[in-house]
Parts: sequence; C-alpha cells; structure tokens
Amino acid sequence: MARNTKAKIRRTSENYGIDLSGEVNIPDSIEEFSTRKEFNKWKQRQKSFTNRYNLDYQFVKNPHGVVASKSEIRRIERATKRAQINARRKRREIEAQMSEEMKQQRGMLQRPDLQGFSVPKDFDFKTVKDRWRLEDIERNMERRADDTYYDKAMKTMQDNFIRSVEGTLGSLGADGENVIERLKGLSPESFYDLYLQYNEVFSFELWDSQGQMIPSYEEVQGHLSKMDSVVQRYEDGKVDTDLKKF
Repeated sequence: MARNTKAKIRRTSENYGIDLSGEVNIPDSIEEFSTRKEFNKWKQRQKSFTNRYNLDYQFVKNPHGVVASKSEIRRIERATKRAQINARRKRREIEAQMSEEMKQQRGMLQRPDLQGFSVPKDFDFKTVKDRWRLEDIERNMERRADDTYYDKAMKTMQDNFIRSVEGTLGSLGADGENVIERLKGLSPESFYDLYLQYNEVFSFELWDSQGQMIPSYEEVQGHLSKMDSVVQRYEDGKVDTDLKKF
C-alpha cells in the first residue's frame, strides 16, 4: 500500500505537476501504528487516495496546460447547469410579463446592460487558458447557481445607478437629493420594472464613470426631472406595473 501511494504521488507530479505528498502520511514501517484501529484508519485513507474512482485525485490537463481534478471539472459543470436553469427561468418570468411591443422596442434579449441575465454557455475545459480563469469561472457559476442571484443582481443594478446619479448632487442641491431619496425608496424589483419600461430615463449611458453626466447642466436637470416624474407616477399607480411581481 505504501508503494502504491508513493507511485501515485510520483505519477501525478510527473504528469501534471501536482504535489500530493501532503495529502497522505506514509509510515516507514507498520510498527509506527500503536493500535489496529489506527492502522485500519490509515489503510482506508490509502485505499481512497489510490482508488481510480476517487475523482479528487484524478487529474486532466487541457491543450493550454491547465490542470484540474476531475471532481473540480464536474463541480463547475454542475454549477453551470444550475446557473443556466436559473437564467432561463428568470428570463421566462420577465418575458411573460412584457408585451410583444415592449420586447421589440427595448430589444431586451440583446441589451448589453442585461448580460447578467443572459444564459451562461456550457463549460468547456479545453478552452480555459490559465488556472486563474478556471477559478474565476467556478466562482461565477457558483454565484449564478444560487437561487437568490438575480434578486441580488437587481439590487446591485439599482445601487450602481444611484451612485452614478449621486455625482451631480453637489450642483443640484435639494432637488437632486430629493430624486436620489426617491430612487433609494424603491424596491429593487420596482426599480428594475421602471428601468425596463423607461430605459431612456434610467439610462446608465447618460452617466460617466465619475458620476458626472456627459450632457449639459440643463440636460442633467431635465433628466432628473423626468426620473422624479416617473417615480411619482409609479407611486401613484399611474404606471403599468406588470413587472412588479417579477
């Protein structure tokens, strides 16, 4: 058993550059075990380590030289499938609430700002070019496999938009602050509802990375006024709220 374990460690190191010596303890002789129970525990560990069906210690190298255990690859594949199911379900929910006219006007499925709601592609280990990218894919798919991912995404979208608009408050005073407070008072679902229906008003493209609006000062005031008007109408129940239950 000790020879088999050493051979496994040597092959893995030579073929994949992975050092597994820290995974197992190899005694010099059986006398190092004080009890049969201790020996049996070690024996089971060695059998698990050398078992060809233990995917934690079975490795694959892709054409770019990236090495991963088979269990790691399967884990990413499972997370990707769950993420795809979640994305398709959420997009069906959105589309079911949208009229055909709204979908055509907004071009929702192609909108670059809605990529967080797109369906992930199947995982293909052969295309991964470095270890960092593999780990990034796993983290991303695990997040998107979470049932609460899209709820969190809507909250993040709302917060990012508000932070962008807040950059103008130094020059817009109380009126601007009032708009910000009203935006903060919306639920993420309500904000996303308005965002889909009034993208020309709630547009990220109108703000630069410093939170300062690209158009003129007058245009800034005009857009904030439009936002305030839409939110007011929404609160008064005068805006179509088909997406509110989304």
